[in-house]
Amino acid sequence: MFLLHQIVFFAPGIVFPPLGSALPLLLLNTACFASYNLISTTVLTRVTPIEHAALCAGRRLVAILVTSAFFHTWFTTRGLLGLGATGAGFVGYAANNARRKQREGKRKSKDDGGEEAVQFDPV
Repeated sequence: MFLLHQIVFFAPGIVFPPLGSALPLLLLNTACFASYNLISTTVLTRVTPIEHAALCAGRRLVAILVTSAFFHTWFTTRGLLGLGATGAGFVGYAANNARRKQREGKRKSKDDGGEEAVQFDPV
């Protein structure tokens, strides 16, 4: 880290903006980063770690697409293949998870005697 510090701060041609102009952006970045970590932790307490990882993959995919559209950058073939693999993995996990939950729902109804629960209304 010490060597990197020397290269970054003492390299010729690198000019840093005055702190006053960068301060609002630094504060916004800090607020966004802290908010993201709090929300991510809250989500992690409500879902399994595997579901959280799949959601993070989906978030990265959206972030890459939005960022590249915002900055008008084009994707390389290799980048498109990576985004396609990420998207396919995310969609595949979501479909598999939905099928698994559907099968578990059918098993529960069979375990209850094959009948759906009916509520009795005495009125």
